[in-house]
Amino acid sequence: MKLAVLGPGALGCLLAALFREAGVEVSLVDYRPDRVARLRLRGIQVQSLEGVQRVIEVPIGLAPEVGPCALTIVTVKAYQTESAARALPELM
Repeated sequence: MKLAVLGPGALGCLLAALFREAGVEVSLVDYRPDRVARLRLRGIQVQSLEGVQRVIEVPIGLAPEVGPCALTIVTVKAYQTESAARALPELM
């Protein structure tokens, strides 16, 4: 099952990283090309409760690049909901 996490904030990055580690086909979706490029270079940095840091490679892209998914989880702030909703048709 292909999954999308829409919103690359702290919660979105954490969910995408955890799904990826669990073996789920997941992509992180953003609307800002500059942030997509930065996250592609850095990966998602996760720190455990024990203080261990690791970088998890999660595919990230704009909605048209990611394409249709079986499930999309929206993790944006309330004031960004309307903007995020514009990406949903391309993820459905």
